[in-house]
Amino acid sequence: MRRPEIFLSYSWANKKIADKIYYDLTFVGFNVIKDDQTLKYTDRLPDFMNKIRKADFALLLVCESYLKSINCMTEVMQLDKNDNAWKKILPVVCNNTKFYEVIDRIQYVKYWQEKSDAIESALKNIDPINATVLYQELKSYKVITQNIDSFLTNLKEQLNISPEELFENFYSPLTTRIGIDPDFTKMVQLIPISFISDANERLATINGFIEKHKAENSYCYSIIASCYRDLKQPQKAIQFYKKSIELDDFNYTAWNNLGRVYELAVQNFSEAKKAYEKAIISKPDLDIPRLNLGVLLSTHFKDIVGAKAQYEEILRFDENNPKAHNNLANIYKSTEYFDLDKAENHLIIAVNQNNLEATIGYANFLKVYKKDMDMGNFYYQKAKELDTENMYSEIIDLMIKSNKG
Repeated sequence: MRRPEIFLSYSWANKKIADKIYYDLTFVGFNVIKDDQTLKYTDRLPDFMNKIRKADFALLLVCESYLKSINCMTEVMQLDKNDNAWKKILPVVCNNTKFYEVIDRIQYVKYWQEKSDAIESALKNIDPINATVLYQELKSYKVITQNIDSFLTNLKEQLNISPEELFENFYSPLTTRIGIDPDFTKMVQLIPISFISDANERLATINGFIEKHKAENSYCYSIIASCYRDLKQPQKAIQFYKKSIELDDFNYTAWNNLGRVYELAVQNFSEAKKAYEKAIISKPDLDIPRLNLGVLLSTHFKDIVGAKAQYEEILRFDENNPKAHNNLANIYKSTEYFDLDKAENHLIIAVNQNNLEATIGYANFLKVYKKDMDMGNFYYQKAKELDTENMYSEIIDLMIKSNKG
């Protein structure tokens, strides 16, 4: 079955988003035309831009810089030459792109009119015979000036989607609109590879997969990075996590895992902090990088305020998150925020969800701060039951015998 061609039109301000779209869609079988993947040295840019008319669909990554780019808007004007243009346009509108109000659309018309007027003024004393190409460029600016209002009006009158919504739904609004399902064959093969416990076997298997499928995918490089992480080769792990991120700057798992390698394997805490922060930007409602950042801030930067803010943010989207409650309890036992009532409240919420660390912490809290040895030991016994892997069994036994905590 023939796969339709999708022309990806974007401004370089959103290259990272465009890169993710390109690699994601090509990995699941779509034929995507993108400038830096198609153009070769000495190829003519106008010829490439004309391809948008021949493509089955045009995915427009719309933002302010896109609407002010001569190349992007020239591509749009190429589409307008097609009577069925809006049947093939797939707009993806970046957040904070303003064109829904009249005053916003006026600003774009004004922008292009001023550009056209400036060029026309500069050409005023030049004979057209001596500047035929320049006059053709002026014509292109005028075409955009005359048509941008209708383009933006058509854009505002339809239901659009943001890049974040597109990624969250793994392109289903787009693929449904196209009428072609993604081919998840390769993606499905990657999942069991990622779960191979032996790092050497996992590395050999993923390299074989890449060679067989000629795969260029962020997830592939993330799996390779995990192999080197487990083989205690942190520099190679860092190299491949970065390669993974180059292909998908929004790969929050790769960013978080990169942070873990920086923090735990090479003790580069500043780079770990940057990586966790990038993971949070990519996936604000994920608790793991926020928990990691919070611990890093309190442990290595002595930034209790910053750590507290991360845990509280987790509770805004996951109000019963046991790890966030447990970590907040520890903060409220610290000198800076000493408040035993708040500490106990957070501990109880975490303990009620059978969180092992919180149960141990609450047992200690009861014996140290409440001087309730019997109830403290009751919770130590409960912790032993929760500790199915016997990670803390020896420590718990010692704490039960202790009269101090």
